[in-house]
Amino acid sequence: MKEKELIWVSKDLADEYKALDSEQLQELMVRNIISAKKIDIEDELNGLDETVLRFKAACLIHKNALQKVYHEQANQLYALWEDMGDIESKIKKHATEIADKAKAASCQIEVMSGNVSNLKKAVDGLAIYNLDRLTDLVEKVAHMDKATKEIFTFLVKNYEAKA
Repeated sequence: MKEKELIWVSKDLADEYKALDSEQLQELMVRNIISAKKIDIEDELNGLDETVLRFKAACLIHKNALQKVYHEQANQLYALWEDMGDIESKIKKHATEIADKAKAASCQIEVMSGNVSNLKKAVDGLAIYNLDRLTDLVEKVAHMDKATKEIFTFLVKNYEAKA
């Protein structure tokens, strides 16, 4: 007698199997079931092959679309890069102009600094008494009437210093 194995099947299939008279018929039934399942599996594999082909076609379409987008973006980036080159030269030119102006301003500041130093030395050399007298004189002139100012102006203009 052949070795037997226990398998789980549906109740209807088990009843149909038990109803067969001989082992040969039972074996034929199992082979038919296996054969039918084999056909189902082959059909599913063929279906999977078709699905894989459709998926590959879709991927190829997406790949081509992505390459097109990539090339368009690359072209736009190159154009932008060229525009930026123009802007970069303008910025460099403007920066050079500003640097030149800053150098000129620096030279003017140095000259002014020298002038301030000279002025400070001149002010340091003045006597405070003379400055007070000058301030008093300016105040007196400011309070003079018009006729007195005209006389004073005439005297100052016509005064000749005697050496």
